[in-house]
Amino acid sequence: MSATDISGVERAVAACALDVVRRTVAYARRDERSAGAVRCFGATCLPWIDRAAQAPLEDEEKGLLARLRSTLEGWADSLDGPARSALFEGAAITLDALGTLLGAPAEPPALEPLARLLPAPPEPPKPVPPPAVAVPSEPAPPPAPTPEELEAEFQALLEAVCRSPEEPEDRPPAPEAPRPGLLGEPEGTGRGIDEALGASPATVAALAEVDVRTVADLLLRAPARLDLLPRAVVPSEPLEEDTPVVVRGSVRSRCTRHRPQGWIFEVVLTDGEAEVTCRWTGGVDDVFRHRFHPGAKVAILGAVERDGGRTVLLEGEVVSVDSRGQGRQAGYGIPGVPDPEVRRLLRRALDRFGGRILDPVPEEIRRNMKLLDLPEALDRLHFPSQGYRRGRERLAFDELLLYQLGVGMLRRRAPQERGIAHPVSHRLVGQILAERGRSLSDPLEVAFSDIRRDLGASRPMNRLLQGEVGSGKGLLTLLSAVIVAEARSQVLFLTPDALAAEHRYLFAEPLLRSVGLVPALVIDQPDPAQADALRRGEVHVVFGTRALARPWPACRRLGLVVVEERGTYGTVSLQDLPFQGHRPDLLVVSDAPLPTSLALTVFGGMDISLVPGQLGADQLLRTFPSEERLDAYALARTEVEAGRQAYVVLPLVRGQEPLTRSDLARFADALRNDAFPGARIGIFSGLMNREDRQRVHDDFSHRRVDVLVTTTVIEDGPPVSSATAMVVEQADRFDLVRLHRLRAHVAHGIRPGRCLFILGSTPDPAGVARVDLVLRERDGFRIAEMDLAQRGAEGLLGERASEAPAFRWVDGLEHRDLLVRSRAEAFALLSQRPFLQSPEHEPLRRTLEDTWQRWFPGSSLGAGGGSESAASRRGRRRRRHSRGGSDEG
Repeated sequence: MSATDISGVERAVAACALDVVRRTVAYARRDERSAGAVRCFGATCLPWIDRAAQAPLEDEEKGLLARLRSTLEGWADSLDGPARSALFEGAAITLDALGTLLGAPAEPPALEPLARLLPAPPEPPKPVPPPAVAVPSEPAPPPAPTPEELEAEFQALLEAVCRSPEEPEDRPPAPEAPRPGLLGEPEGTGRGIDEALGASPATVAALAEVDVRTVADLLLRAPARLDLLPRAVVPSEPLEEDTPVVVRGSVRSRCTRHRPQGWIFEVVLTDGEAEVTCRWTGGVDDVFRHRFHPGAKVAILGAVERDGGRTVLLEGEVVSVDSRGQGRQAGYGIPGVPDPEVRRLLRRALDRFGGRILDPVPEEIRRNMKLLDLPEALDRLHFPSQGYRRGRERLAFDELLLYQLGVGMLRRRAPQERGIAHPVSHRLVGQILAERGRSLSDPLEVAFSDIRRDLGASRPMNRLLQGEVGSGKGLLTLLSAVIVAEARSQVLFLTPDALAAEHRYLFAEPLLRSVGLVPALVIDQPDPAQADALRRGEVHVVFGTRALARPWPACRRLGLVVVEERGTYGTVSLQDLPFQGHRPDLLVVSDAPLPTSLALTVFGGMDISLVPGQLGADQLLRTFPSEERLDAYALARTEVEAGRQAYVVLPLVRGQEPLTRSDLARFADALRNDAFPGARIGIFSGLMNREDRQRVHDDFSHRRVDVLVTTTVIEDGPPVSSATAMVVEQADRFDLVRLHRLRAHVAHGIRPGRCLFILGSTPDPAGVARVDLVLRERDGFRIAEMDLAQRGAEGLLGERASEAPAFRWVDGLEHRDLLVRSRAEAFALLSQRPFLQSPEHEPLRRTLEDTWQRWFPGSSLGAGGGSESAASRRGRRRRRHSRGGSDEG
């Protein structure tokens, strides 16, 4: 075949390729609603244009082809109706001109989207160079091809264009199929939002900035706020123009109409008396359209206008309302993406992929906890009416369950340490309670049972004890120390500072000596005599500061370490405990309730005992400005005149005493003359030596002192039941937790106490807000969460703040009870399946791995089914058979 003939065939192939583009454009122009069905419209047509450009074309033809390419490169699924129509019009004109030059097919184009039916070649084959023609000695014209030969050549080239070329050898391997991750459906929720939801490039880029790339990321994006919607009305009620309104009614009809400006979708809502026409211009999703089936009851938010005699609601948004017509709308606050666009994508994601979401939580746990199914919970979260709380509770439980499962698996993989199984005797405990006339409340008895069980086990105890201020945690730790000391082991109490250690010692010494146990107070490091007594085991209980932990004192048999946490938490960890062939038991006690997230972060690997409680509602709490100081003292004086006692508390300034001993003496004289005439006033200060402080506190305990002037060091001292009033000077200088601890100091006496807060002469507004909050809120756990919100994780954890998991749904104030319940469910599951290796738990294991990587990048749980070695499994089976019982994992 001559070069001229080959050129003619290639031009014919180019005309055929352009005919494919022309058919697709004609199809989209005729039925613009189907343009969205031709996925990646421009990218589909461009390879055919590139194939046509390989033919030998004239300059005019090349210019038209370049114009056609630039036109279709501007295609985007997000184009509105007018822009889309203009693009189609320009492409059609250019194609007609090219068809005239190249020779258009005689038959009219069929309205079938050939770009969807014929595969677009990723890389068209290079043109075949003309074969070398041998020059004969006597040139002779080549034979002219017959029409049949030309037709066969044309068909062969056309099939080569339409057939998908084989993969070249140097092409990189195809990427792996997406791994099933969160929500469990790789071909659905694991796909990108541009591909799965048709988001525009600008929206995709803005969402990527907030780490939202897949459908699962979008569905698990927590709303930043909930906006209250106007109360829903029915069409027969008066509707103001240009005012956002929620119209609720039944769908009477729906239709799609075509106008020169584009397609219009209309829904008529009625309440039986009047009608409202809801109108959307531009493209409307098929999924959105199918929501409005006749008879469906919907509520639509939008602005209304009058169109002739009709009431029209334009570009409305479907919302959820409760039975009273009140609804809320989720707001996300994502820069660059308006909230309506986010909600539109969320609704499309739930409609398309809600039925394919794989719920990772086993059905048995969902049934025990009475949880919503995951798709329903996501729907209530993003489109709330009256079910938002339950939807968020489901997602919060999932996060807490995953965290507890991860902690439990790490604990099971940690090497098992050898502890001391203390024989548990109640002889000395019963003697102490009987002599003091004390008894344990039900919550204390439950916590004490947990501690006794841990002390009697050979596995070292690792427990956190927390509860309300004044709930009896100090007595519980002392009784635990008595059990360990009675079993011939030693106990070490670590407190935040020397004054706290001294106060704990003063409270505990008479109790311990009454049952024959020897306590000791060690500040910083023991002296030679104390060190010798510790090595010999002659001292049973030691009270000291955290400085004793580095280095640890040499003990004959250290069996229990009690760490008191205050202000900064997580100061002593398991790695700090000394090993002498065994690890001592560890009991961490918080001076005030801990925030839920903090308990999970620093103490996530510990067993938790919670002592609930709340300060009595009968306690009198009042705030006084500085000019009304005498009114506050008058209320405290009534308690003193009735035979009871009172505290006057002064603040510390930068952790130091604000007044010298002489200043305190003058202040006490002023109180004796003006506020408490005739009362016996004592001074209790950190500037005094230990013997003087002990003498003053002993006088106050035995009612030889009526009013005790002190600083905040009194909060560490043992409470006095007859002290029923407290005056707190310059209360705006105290933090939340300290204010709560001070008021609790007079809340458990012989009658409800009075805590009177006096503000400074120029009060700090933030401090005044803290005082007002303490007056309103009686729950110490809620105050702990508010303290965390004010001080931040760095203020409570210091360097360990980075260990906090980034919860999306857990609210410490709202989901406190879920902590204990999720922990119980997680540990019960791990007792049956230690590493979630069964097939039915694969979705949960996969979700756990992905979530743990998000919380702690670079860490690994090793949660695969084959994580446990065959040797360890054989060892467990041998131990189980030797015991003759079942293996609990």
